[in-house]
Amino acid sequence: MERTKLIQIAVIGLVLLTGTTGIASAQPGEGPPGDLPTPVPDFVADLLETISGFIASVLSVVSSIVETVTADTPAGSSVGA
Repeated sequence: MERTKLIQIAVIGLVLLTGTTGIASAQPGEGPPGDLPTPVPDFVADLLETISGFIASVLSVVSSIVETVTADTPAGSSVGA
């Protein structure tokens, strides 16, 4: 049961970190834009790289915590027992 809770917490954390912008941005009935957007400044790409690196490091830490907590737990038993 504890293992299931840990997995649920990890999934919720992942959703909160990545967001749901893909679902919200889809608008039925709208076609593709008529022209291409203007290029973004270089600092935007740098900012996105920084954010991606941060998210990757957070996911790495969460992954190692879940692995540590569940590594020595035999299948079918709870973590706190």
